[in-house]
Amino acid sequence: MRSHHWALTTLICILLLAGLACTLPPISRSQIPVPTPVFAPTPLSDTLSFSIPNFSTRLASGESVPGARLEFIGQNGDTFNVRIDGLDTIKRPGDSFIWSGVVAPGVYGNYNLRLASGLMNELPAAGNVELIIFNPAATEAPLPAELEGAIHFPPISIDYTIPLNGSIPGTTLTYAGIEEIGLGAQSNKLAQISGLSGYPNLAQNDSLQWTGRMLDNVLVRYNLWVESYTPEILHLTGSAELWITP
Repeated sequence: MRSHHWALTTLICILLLAGLACTLPPISRSQIPVPTPVFAPTPLSDTLSFSIPNFSTRLASGESVPGARLEFIGQNGDTFNVRIDGLDTIKRPGDSFIWSGVVAPGVYGNYNLRLASGLMNELPAAGNVELIIFNPAATEAPLPAELEGAIHFPPISIDYTIPLNGSIPGTTLTYAGIEEIGLGAQSNKLAQISGLSGYPNLAQNDSLQWTGRMLDNVLVRYNLWVESYTPEILHLTGSAELWITP
């Protein structure tokens, strides 16, 4: 008798729930609350790269390519005994001489070189080198009188287009727009550079020099020229020299 009563009660509850479901409006997918995703930002590190398409060097026995783990051990007939990243191998003129790795703290290098024929116990190598400076923090400073132990990379071609209020890479300098000097027909509209320690206004074809540190162990000297400018853009060309202390 008790089991019959329990079954009847269960049937009534099911019928009531079914009737209640029929009276409720359907719930669309858009009404279902979706938790807001939380994204952890992972910005790329600030980097500055310099491309040296015509890098060349001549190595004597026991010498390495500046900044790279590419070493010339000696010559054996028409072959060269070399060491790449600590491993010995034999190369011939025209073979590749490639290495990538840390040049110095905060500096990474990609060396894509080829070997050429040289005199006895001399190894010429030439090709492309890319230097990447991580998180540069520029400060203006003169070059020290002595740079003993620093790796010197000779003038690297520069071609920068700087937007209004944009920084010249690797420097403390910013393009601040056009400054009008004078009145009447003889007035001049000059490019204004903020961050210079001296006079800030430059005309077309004027030179712009800046020397300082991009990192504690990375010195740079810029020799630039003003190609052109508008209220929105400054175009600079020229060269940069780097001194990197391992």
